[in-house]
Amino acid sequence: MTHLLLDAPLSEEALEYAHTIHSSGTTLLSILNDILDFSKIEADQLELESAPFSPRSCVSEAAAVIQSRCAEKGLDLAIELEDSIPQIVVGDVTRLRQVLVNLLGNASKFTETGGITLTASAETEGDGSCRLHFAVTDTGIGIPADRLDRLFELFTQVDASTTRKHGGTGLGLAISQRLTEAMGGTLRVESDAGAGSTFRFDVRVDVPKVRTPDRPPRSRASITRSETSLNLLVAEDNHINQRLIRLMLERQGHTVTIAGNGREAVEKATAQHYDAILMDVRMPIMDGVEATLALNRALGPRRPYVIACTGDVTTSTRQACEQARFNDFLAKPLQPEVLTAALDRASRHVQAEAARGVESALGRTA
Repeated sequence: MTHLLLDAPLSEEALEYAHTIHSSGTTLLSILNDILDFSKIEADQLELESAPFSPRSCVSEAAAVIQSRCAEKGLDLAIELEDSIPQIVVGDVTRLRQVLVNLLGNASKFTETGGITLTASAETEGDGSCRLHFAVTDTGIGIPADRLDRLFELFTQVDASTTRKHGGTGLGLAISQRLTEAMGGTLRVESDAGAGSTFRFDVRVDVPKVRTPDRPPRSRASITRSETSLNLLVAEDNHINQRLIRLMLERQGHTVTIAGNGREAVEKATAQHYDAILMDVRMPIMDGVEATLALNRALGPRRPYVIACTGDVTTSTRQACEQARFNDFLAKPLQPEVLTAALDRASRHVQAEAARGVESALGRTA
């Protein structure tokens, strides 16, 4: 709701209060996520996914998360991707994106002037796999050589003064190191005080024998408004969430219809055409997975593009959504830029399906 509030006409004093609420909420969410991840790692319950994904899209989506922060501080953000990177690999895109976002977020936090560069390359290995190499370089405050050994310690920052100025739990880099190791790689740092830092890491991924065409990374010129207006159905049982997502979507130019549970969503989607459905996974009467399976049976290939929206991001829930053939998966709370990117993917899907329909009709006519 604070994203919406900050876009509203406010007095200077009220705007300052809204910024404080938004910043505090974001910080609290980050702390909770870090503690949950750390708990899973310590309990040896971290499960890695193995699914096809585009490394280029992963990099683009990670960069989009910090694009607005860089713009606010006047920082340049450069992305350099080498041709050696495969179009499609198999691995855990969520955890890879998490490491990238952590490193890019740290770089933007500790850089006041200059910019940040993210580079990526790949090295083929002989067993049908490859190693993806990443480097995040900034022109920030840097790290003294005598404090580099403390960088990856839990609940630790290299200097107490940075904690007071920039905040943080000291968990982000420690978690990133453990995630990188779990993905068969290492995370290391090169830095000099006052001269910036470079964080390098690599992960091991598999390369499928049959490759599918990849779409180029989308421009990040605008991450607040979708490319095309869509007719959307939102399946959500929480009234506050209904109001929030309706406002977010309508401000982006979309038409929105609300369904209070899965059964209502199925009834609406089979009675009227929608371009896409934002489907809450946990709902009364009929949950999102059951509703999507029902739509598969009722509509087949005419089924709308379905985006899972859930606070339950466990591996079992993701697998259930994949088996039900959800098209996309978003974690709550929904961030405007992430939602926009998902709806742009939905828009491209709708346009591609429409083009195929025209080609099929022309073929029948011929």
